[in-house]
Amino acid sequence: MKTMRLMRTVVLAVVMLGMGTAFAGAEEAKGEASADVTWMSNYIWRGLRLSDKSVVQPSAGITYEGVSFGLWSNYDADIHEGNETDLTLSYGRAVGPVNVEAGFIYYALDGLADTQEIYLGLGMDVLLSPSVTLYYDYNEGSGAFMEVGVSHSIALPKDMSLDLGALAGINFNNEVMGRDKDGDDFSDFYNGDINASLSIPVGPLTVAPKVGYAFALSDDAKDVFKAADMTGEEKSAYAYGGLSVSMSF
Repeated sequence: MKTMRLMRTVVLAVVMLGMGTAFAGAEEAKGEASADVTWMSNYIWRGLRLSDKSVVQPSAGITYEGVSFGLWSNYDADIHEGNETDLTLSYGRAVGPVNVEAGFIYYALDGLADTQEIYLGLGMDVLLSPSVTLYYDYNEGSGAFMEVGVSHSIALPKDMSLDLGALAGINFNNEVMGRDKDGDDFSDFYNGDINASLSIPVGPLTVAPKVGYAFALSDDAKDVFKAADMTGEEKSAYAYGGLSVSMSF
């Protein structure tokens, strides 16, 4: 059953890419399709370590006139099963130096109740590219989550680049993000993350090794991180790494 679910995900990704190829060919200046396969040492989501071992995360997307549709999956190498498929629909446009994006995410989870979020993100084309994104889970979470980040890209020879990033997350009574010691939802600083990746063009592909460090930003978050840590180590801070191979057309 779960194997079939993963196969359906892969088939849908291939169909999306096929559509995107024809689409981009017909509207070269307006449409774009992309595909990505990422291997990660662990599944890290908003600082939480949600797998015991490595994961493979394929994704595919199509963008046309600012409207994007994306499909993302997580395949857990420890249990040899796909256990999550996310669908994203969004619209983005530039308003002067500000990039605005609004969207919807559907989280299809194996063994847990599915949930849904809407979000609004703002990014600035200025020094350190500051950004802020507010997510609202109107389903299982009944609360919000905010991410504030900065990033910087350093050009290297042969069209390579070193991409640096840092972000902080804040929880606003979002039950999906866990509960405090008393069993209540909470509002507090949540996660921090610093990361670096190297973008290497290889023919039509881009290969990007990545390293990062995730950590809790509050006592409430530390309790959640330790309880949710799928490795059994019950840590609230950990290093991670991975490698992605992507292409767009």
